[in-house]
Amino acid sequence: MSRYTVISADTHLEISPEQWTGRLPASLRDRGPRVVELTADDLPPGLPVMGEGWIVEGIDKAVPLGMNLAAGKAPGERRTYGWYYRENHVGAGDAAQRLREMDRDGVDAEIEYAAIAGPGFLGRIEDRELYMACIEAYNDYLGKEFCAQDPDRLWGLAQVPLSGIEDAMAELRRTQDHPGIKGWQLGAWPSGEGYPSEADDPFWELALKLGAPLTGHVTFSGDAAAEPGRSGQILAGTGAPLHSVMASGCPRPAYTACQMMVHGVFDRFPGLRFHFAETGAGWVPYFLEQSDLVYERFGPAKGVQLKMLPSEYFKRHVLLGFQTDHNAVAHRHTIGLENLAWGNDFPHSAGDWPHSQRIIEDQFAGVPDDERRMMLCDNVARFYRMA
Repeated sequence: MSRYTVISADTHLEISPEQWTGRLPASLRDRGPRVVELTADDLPPGLPVMGEGWIVEGIDKAVPLGMNLAAGKAPGERRTYGWYYRENHVGAGDAAQRLREMDRDGVDAEIEYAAIAGPGFLGRIEDRELYMACIEAYNDYLGKEFCAQDPDRLWGLAQVPLSGIEDAMAELRRTQDHPGIKGWQLGAWPSGEGYPSEADDPFWELALKLGAPLTGHVTFSGDAAAEPGRSGQILAGTGAPLHSVMASGCPRPAYTACQMMVHGVFDRFPGLRFHFAETGAGWVPYFLEQSDLVYERFGPAKGVQLKMLPSEYFKRHVLLGFQTDHNAVAHRHTIGLENLAWGNDFPHSAGDWPHSQRIIEDQFAGVPDDERRMMLCDNVARFYRMA
């Protein structure tokens, strides 16, 4: 681990789809993701038509290139659409360009989350054959080509299919030996349900058996609605489900983690840990206090009995990513030093490329070297088994 000083726990692959769709079967390439010129139908009324976007079978409007290509641009230059790949944007090139951009920003290694090509886009493909072909083509490009150029610095995250437990497990097995793959990105519960259940258990068991790190960008749960129609102790009593009340007022990862506590996932699989990227962490002290209070006040009425307090589950099972978050650094001992991982969100708008070192020096001022190293390097390296 001495080779690393700064690891970004949250970056994105913003390449054109043509770099990986050539891996699709010939019979499916015309139906796969492609770049098109935007039209008036792709934009809100009254906006000038300019720029490119992604389209795929099943999506009526193109997804524009916009703030996902904000790196290196001054605030006044950033816009939500209107870019073209031919403009050679920072963060949209090949692996060699990426490594040069990392060097300029002082980053030794980074985790590559899917960007436009992520679950929110590919997950809208209804045809299973086309969907699975896209997942496999993307994962193969990421793990065998892009990140394989320097797997010690480029840590790829294979996408876990949203099409059910069998597909999820098969893709985990298929990609485990890809040289550039260091973890697996969830976009939903492995079973395809909108909430955790024992139907997910074979996937959790396989991930633990293979030593496969699991992550979600922000979260991998659905929205924070109740789970209508479910019965049993989870919804015993009246009012909202316990996990919803425990996470009330907090970002989405808190809700997802509380679901897993209340549904017994962490009890059945005590070795599971999850990395939720780009969540911030300044909110965590409030969550730790309130989730314990809510459980102690309402758990008996809901028929829920946990083996430990929610705050203890959270600290044991969750790694959170943050960019600029002085509150998280100030309250790092309450949150847990081992639960924090810095990232630069490159090349998205929440990052500060190429000035990450300035941001780091500002928010880690006065932090002891060993604690600084944990949040900038060691925690994420250990999670992804690179230490």
